[in-house]
Amino acid sequence: MVKKEFTDRLVVIIQVLCVCCLFNYGCAQPGSIGSINKSRYVDPFVCTSGDNGQLSPSATLPFGLVKLGPETDPTNQAGYNYTAKRIKGFTINRMEGVGCKGAGGNILVKPGLGEIDKLSYLYDKTSEKASPGYYAVNFQTPSIRAALTVSNGTGWQKYTYESSGNAWIMVDLSYSLEKLIGEQHEINDNCIEGSIQAYSVCQLSSYKFYYNLEIDRKADSVRVDGSVVWYFFKIDKGQSVNVKTSVSSVSIAQAVIDRDQEIGKADFEAIRNNATVLWNEKLNKISVEGKPEYVKLFYTNYYHSLLSPSNLSGASGNYRGSDGNLYKATGYYHYHGWSIWDNFRTELPLLTITEPAIMNDICRSLIDLYQEGKAPWGTATEPFLTVRTEHAILVLLDCYAKGINKFDLEEVYPFLKKEAEQYPDKSPDQKLETAYDYWALSKIAGLLNKKEDAERFSLQVAKHQDIWREKFLKITDKSDIMHGDGLYEGTLWQYRWFVPYNVKGMMSMLGGKSVFTDQLEYFFNNNLYNHGNEPDIHVPFLFNFTDKPYLSQKIVNHILTKNMEQEYGTHVKWGKPYIGRIYKMDPVGYVPEMDDDAGTMSAWYVLSSIGIYPACVGEPVYSLTSPVFSSVTIQLPGNKTFRITAKNVSDESFYIQKAFLNGKELNRCWIKQDEITMGGTLEFVLGKTPNLSWGTSEQYITQFN
Repeated sequence: MVKKEFTDRLVVIIQVLCVCCLFNYGCAQPGSIGSINKSRYVDPFVCTSGDNGQLSPSATLPFGLVKLGPETDPTNQAGYNYTAKRIKGFTINRMEGVGCKGAGGNILVKPGLGEIDKLSYLYDKTSEKASPGYYAVNFQTPSIRAALTVSNGTGWQKYTYESSGNAWIMVDLSYSLEKLIGEQHEINDNCIEGSIQAYSVCQLSSYKFYYNLEIDRKADSVRVDGSVVWYFFKIDKGQSVNVKTSVSSVSIAQAVIDRDQEIGKADFEAIRNNATVLWNEKLNKISVEGKPEYVKLFYTNYYHSLLSPSNLSGASGNYRGSDGNLYKATGYYHYHGWSIWDNFRTELPLLTITEPAIMNDICRSLIDLYQEGKAPWGTATEPFLTVRTEHAILVLLDCYAKGINKFDLEEVYPFLKKEAEQYPDKSPDQKLETAYDYWALSKIAGLLNKKEDAERFSLQVAKHQDIWREKFLKITDKSDIMHGDGLYEGTLWQYRWFVPYNVKGMMSMLGGKSVFTDQLEYFFNNNLYNHGNEPDIHVPFLFNFTDKPYLSQKIVNHILTKNMEQEYGTHVKWGKPYIGRIYKMDPVGYVPEMDDDAGTMSAWYVLSSIGIYPACVGEPVYSLTSPVFSSVTIQLPGNKTFRITAKNVSDESFYIQKAFLNGKELNRCWIKQDEITMGGTLEFVLGKTPNLSWGTSEQYITQFN
């Protein structure tokens, strides 16, 4: 009997693990967790306290649709605040670190024992556990153990009762982080199914999805109060009740089909183990060796870099578009949940190295989005949570320039041209951002041999020089005012550097490279830099375009390993500056008001800590700096690897003395995408004092025309 149970369980685990083939994740053999268990370094509680990242410890898969996690009281933008002492229940979805009130927090489920109530419960903080794909906690009164795990489109909640009595499960279909627009449901014994419609982030778009919720225990009775449903059971001590909630953008029936394909007959532990395997398959794409604290920071940030966008099409491949129409399986996986104004800068470029197949599908998904009627902040008929889509054109160009090009630029080109007619052009920051998009459009027109269009769009790009001379050339006392001149989130000082495709032009307008360098130094020496928001996060690498690349090494290392003085929040300059680490292994993981913004800030850490950074997205080139690890190994397609080593690395030894690419001395502070993706070795020799000449002889300085 024991042998038969073991065999049956093993068959189920193997079946579940191979479901991952459906999601482009690859299959792993049972027992493959072992020595390659990178997930053990991940702490999902990092950046979950207060307004210091806006993340949550929810259970999810890499690029997972479902993010099943606790809703605390008081709550936070992702539904969870580490300092809260009470939990309201558990919800099925959320977007991580994206501001306003967040989005999602739908289908709140709470277990109970005894008298029914809607109150939040005290929980035992010492019992709270989280790892990639798993979350668990003990409630104090009543004494119930909650454990959560997931497949791509299904959240599994397991509630174990520590005493006998009258148990119940409450399902609140009206709960939402942003305003609920409406919900419809039907109850059939132990099953609830229906749809939810709610506003997404900042109420600038709305989404609708379908769900099926199934409880594995027949209720003695059911009570309905509007959008709240209670299921009542007689329970014995030690018994469990399982709740599976499956979601789909297509239909209720599709949610059930996807659930059956993803989970089958597997039990809770098999699904949990599968989640661990899938996470390790992704986290193992990069192996680092170094200081234990930095290793944990690396994998926690890498984990956060793989949360979005989400695989919307699921096991079936079907999905509903942003226009509300149904689309059948396309032969690729459709992704959704955009925050591109943020993560085009770091997270998506990171995926061009580690996940080129997924990035190709993301590009095809963006082309679908254009054809469906792409809107800057989303439509009123989004199929799931999303934020904003500005600069999607830069993502398409960046991938195409890097050889990720199994998509049709010609197909999307008319939509790119149409979008250009609506580029924002009011405030100085909008003019700079619009010029960057026109630069990408001109590049794409050139790739498609549309010479007249390329020249016409180049003239639009050139207009950035007019606003730069007017607003950014001469620095005054007004240049350090948050929202000055109608800026979105930042100062003129912080936005002035946002011309990454024309650094040589900025140098010329300022009066030469030396003046440009002096003003960059002034910017950092006077704490004008704001790492808590995106507009200037590329600026530490701009010294690589000057005769002082050693200053990029110094500043980037300082951000990664030492206390920093930061004087700005998202909207104001603080009266009292923050002094401390920017990245910490702590629930208060980031600087106050620093949102992770769908993996943007996490990916900044990942890229910078291994010594490469996309200073100009759209160019297949990375700026180099000193890594904080002695060894980095990137797994590439075709069983190739790219290895980065750093001799003499330490918190005090971070200046590049020499570098070697595939055994040949490298005197430049940049590297091309194909030099990475072809595989090879990049070796750094580091020291405690700067080498003033390294990186100055063969410079890569971006120039427009």
